[in-house]
Amino acid sequence: MNRHNLHISINTMATKILIENRKAIGLEVIKNNRKVQVYANKEVILSGGAINSPVLLMLSGVGPKDHLHNLGIPVVADLPVGNNLQDHMMFPMKYNINSSISMNTQTFQAQIPKVQYALFKTGIYSGSGLEGDLMDKIPNRDPSEPDYPDYQMILYTVAQDEGFLDYGLDMNIKPEVTKLLKTRAKNNEFTHTLVGLHPKSRGTIRLQSTDPFDPPLIDPYYLENPYDIKVMIAAIRKSQQIMNTKVFKQLDGTLVRQDFSGICDKVNFDTDEYWECFIRYFTVTIYHPVSTCRMGAITDPSAVVDPELRVKGILNLRVADASVMRNEPSGNTNAPCIMIGEKAADLIRGNDTVFDFRKQIAKLKL
Repeated sequence: MNRHNLHISINTMATKILIENRKAIGLEVIKNNRKVQVYANKEVILSGGAINSPVLLMLSGVGPKDHLHNLGIPVVADLPVGNNLQDHMMFPMKYNINSSISMNTQTFQAQIPKVQYALFKTGIYSGSGLEGDLMDKIPNRDPSEPDYPDYQMILYTVAQDEGFLDYGLDMNIKPEVTKLLKTRAKNNEFTHTLVGLHPKSRGTIRLQSTDPFDPPLIDPYYLENPYDIKVMIAAIRKSQQIMNTKVFKQLDGTLVRQDFSGICDKVNFDTDEYWECFIRYFTVTIYHPVSTCRMGAITDPSAVVDPELRVKGILNLRVADASVMRNEPSGNTNAPCIMIGEKAADLIRGNDTVFDFRKQIAKLKL
């Protein structure tokens, strides 16, 4: 915060990249309800994320020509900004158990665990409730597919009881459906959260208007590609396989069914059609949007930035965030975003800060 070359402007909204003769020269921002222009000595680096970076580029005339024309925005560069949106989705499989080992609203509200953590940094507050992660591939997968895991299973000991459904992770479920789910919520349960890692469905980010304060039009096209359903069903079958093991049988792990009148109650239980209905009904984002300003070769028609993160056709403008990823990674996006920031800094400064590390691992078989 005390660096002489770092200035943080609060209460400020970037509304436009200033571009002259296909060269980025600064930003237009709204600060404390006043329009201000800020100029760059060298480069403008955009790190707005997979939603806001394409929005700011399109507001500045960098984006799909037809979309910009429809809004009356002069086209500076016709690029596929806002295309190729990918995101991880999650689907919960809840199980009741015969043991009181779950974290639940009652245990979180008790005083002893709070005192235990305050004094000894142990107990339920010393963890997240995430007990394990499993990465796996679907059976009979296409051998031409890259050799990466197709889905992730996150094992939580946190019970999705009434308190969780009211105040826990916002699953964007209608209140009337939440009311139904509460009728089957227990204190002693745990969850397998299933995540499709490499969706084939592709969405878009578009401007709603030329007003930078209007939220963008986000159409993720979730589950449009049948492959994404296939992956989630394979993850469900793996969850069932785990529940059939000796350890979980001892806990009497029993699936908490979520089929109610009008909700997937017309299809036969445990068929692929049954689970597809639930996937389409209850699957929600895990907030990992990527690839809306995709990186690629200059000749790649799907790319917005080149391999050095420079916006194609615009001088002195780079993007450094999740939007430049080619595709969704096999896991969370936080660490890859940090890597992108570190790599961008090296590219801008012309440094190779990982040379010694690469030298150390050169002989390893990765």
